Amino acid sequence: MMTNRMLEILCISIVFSLIGISIASYEPAIYGDANQDSRIDQKDVDYVAGIITGTNERTKLSDANYDGKVDEADILQIKQIIAGNQTKLTLLDMDNRSVTIPQPVNRVLGIGFGFIENTMFALGVKDKVVGTGGAVRSNSPTTQYLMPELGKLPNAGSPTESINYETVAAANPDLVIARKSVYFPDQTEKAVTMIDKMGIPVVILEDPNHFHTSDINTIYQEIGLIGRIFNRTDSAQRIIDKMDESISMIVERTEDIKEGGRPKVLFCGLGSNSSRNKGGILVVWAKECASTFADLINIKSAYEGTGRNYLSAEHVLNLDPDVIILETSGGGWNMSQLYEEEYYKNIQDLKAIKEKRVYSIGRLTSYGDIQLELPIMLMIEAKSVYPERFSDINLSMWIEKYYEDMYKIGADDATNLKNVQGLGWIDSSGL
Repeated sequence: MMTNRMLEILCISIVFSLIGISIASYEPAIYGDANQDSRIDQKDVDYVAGIITGTNERTKLSDANYDGKVDEADILQIKQIIAGNQTKLTLLDMDNRSVTIPQPVNRVLGIGFGFIENTMFALGVKDKVVGTGGAVRSNSPTTQYLMPELGKLPNAGSPTESINYETVAAANPDLVIARKSVYFPDQTEKAVTMIDKMGIPVVILEDPNHFHTSDINTIYQEIGLIGRIFNRTDSAQRIIDKMDESISMIVERTEDIKEGGRPKVLFCGLGSNSSRNKGGILVVWAKECASTFADLINIKSAYEGTGRNYLSAEHVLNLDPDVIILETSGGGWNMSQLYEEEYYKNIQDLKAIKEKRVYSIGRLTSYGDIQLELPIMLMIEAKSVYPERFSDINLSMWIEKYYEDMYKIGADDATNLKNVQGLGWIDSSGL
């Protein structure tokens, strides 16, 4: 059985294994990669020629035009892919489905909580969005700020409720990209099935929370897949490099912290009316939930339970965490609520509250959706818990610089984006 320390080492090794790895490591499997070396080049042409003459074994990806047979037409398709003038491309999405998409892709409708649109913005293809899921408009501050024009596009609904398939059809997309959520798997699955039946290709992404594990590779694979769809692999590499550089720095500074030197940290959300009706004062998620990545940066979670639960005041007092980090929840994400609202008067004796060690990641994880801001989330968590290890970093300036680099925006926009994410508190925090 894997111990906690073994899991921590594994998580850290995952991150360091990413340094210097090319985009090819995160691109999807493409039909045409006949020799399966993660590249499509003359070697694949030669390999398919060998299959035709009987000297090479057929591989799954050797059927480049995905017509069920391997012949000269596949050689032609591979040559077109190499030249960049293919009219279609068949790939494996993150649900291991073979999907044939037109090339180029000019009209996309996204189903999710903003990651698809934000990544398209960072890739420089925001103009190709022709419709959105409704959740983007109410639950993705980054998308709302960067792409306000989406409010005028067809609204196809969201995985939290239902998808309007007439709206999907009216948007006339070349492709639908759907990001699976662990919280709404059945709704997303139904949407994919229905849209497939409409004859519109659907590519599925699966965010880190879909696996409930701190695996950074997953989000990099998503970026690589979207980059390949739009033939923007260089831009996808830039995004991955920026995230990897930031995350690796955070991990390097926290990797040697021993068990005895880790404060107890409670990652939680403020209780909404529904949770209060169930006797809960705070909402917590499983310690391994990817919305915290606590083990990745050597943070000890005060809550050892599994699943999503509501904690009573008595339970919270028994945990008595050294640090509280508020996550996005229906009850809010402002630290002042925990200090000042009448509802929380019974937990004011908590060590974290008395010592003013309550922090917030604002709106960065609406619906548990991991975004391109993952490094910002990790930096807030790491510096809040281990301020002495990041004393040379001004957190507010670091976040704004990350936004400037990631989305290629100006300083004023970066500041505004930080604030709409509910992170304005950092400016006066001293972090």
